Amino acid sequence: MSKKIISFRLAEDDLAILDETAQRFNMSRSDALSAALRAFNNDYVNENGTFVRRTPWWLQTLGDDTK
Repeated sequence: MSKKIISFRLAEDDLAILDETAQRFNMSRSDALSAALRAFNNDYVNENGTFVRRTPWWLQTLGDDTK
């Protein structure tokens, strides 16, 4: 996989969250941000402009049995 350098601005509080997350998971800022983007992309869908957490696949397979 090739890597490219990108540049963007973060507010101080967002940068602090990124640093805290990177430290907690013992990874670089870049790796922490990539992991967060992957998780967001995999776990959420856009429904009418609102981000909604996807229903886990295993819960979908249960159907009406969960009620």
